[in-house]
Formats: sequence, C-alpha cells, structure tokens
Amino acid sequence: MNIINSFTDWNFWINFFNNPTNIIFLIIILLIIIYKVGHDIIINKRIRNVPGFKFNQKVIKNINNLDIKVSELMTFKASSEMNFQNLFQKNKEMHQVKIIRYNPYQDMGVGGNQSFSLGIINKNGNGVIITSLYSRERTRVLSKNVVSFQTEQELSEEEKKLLKMFKN
Repeated sequence: MNIINSFTDWNFWINFFNNPTNIIFLIIILLIIIYKVGHDIIINKRIRNVPGFKFNQKVIKNINNLDIKVSELMTFKASSEMNFQNLFQKNKEMHQVKIIRYNPYQDMGVGGNQSFSLGIINKNGNGVIITSLYSRERTRVLSKNVVSFQTEQELSEEEKKLLKMFKN
C-alpha cells in the first residue's frame, strides 16, 4: 500500500485514533506547538514595547538562542542537582574511616604512639585495614582485606579493637 493512499484511507485514521498512545503523542505535540507559538508571541510583544527599539529579526534570533541556552542550563542544573543528591546518598552508604594509634613495642620499653591501624570499611563490613608499625630501625606497612567484618589474615589486638569499632 502506498503511503499517500494510507493517509486518505479512513481505516488508517480510525485505527490511529483508537490507539491511546497515538492520541497522547498528538496531544503532546500540540501542547509543544502551542507553547512555542505563545512564547514567540510574548517575546515579540515585549521587544516591540521597548522604547526606541527597531524590530530586527537578527535580534529576535539572538534572543531565541539565549532562551534555548537558558533552558539547556536549567536542564543541566536539574541534572547536576540530581547527580549531587545521588553522590550524597552513596557517600552515606560508603566507607567509614577510623584510626587507632598505639605503641606495639611498649613491653620492650621503647617508642611512642607512632604506629597506627587505619580502617576503611563500609556498612556491610567490606573494606581494608592498613597498619603501620614504626620502630627506630624500620617501618612496616601491612594491609588486610575485610569482607563481612572478617579477614583471612590474623589480626593484632589493636586491629581487632578497630574492627570492633566499625561493628558498633
């Protein structure tokens, strides 16, 4: 069937208007056209009411371009606000950070609280514990993966205390 013949066929139009999606689509298109025409009329009236202003198509085009850019900026602003809210929400669910400073060689009578264990763990108990053990001769750094508040490696007393802080 030829496309031109389909537009003149009454069955085509009856089927077209029986589909609610097509009717909604037409209503949306009509509303967009009405909005755009009304908006252009309002802009033209405002421009003509400016004292000493000569009606110029180039100025109208520039104003319409600015209007488009403002609407794009508004869309970008709304999108950015939504992205910020999503990041803020995800940040609440992300990792907590806690640190314990201690002296692992206290029983030997040396050093100060220059060693530490740092935990970065989320609310589900997944993350990492990083431990730095300081002595005069060397500094060792260890990391231990944490899954559901459990590690495969054995934890020191300070690391166990740190992990317990995350559970509470």
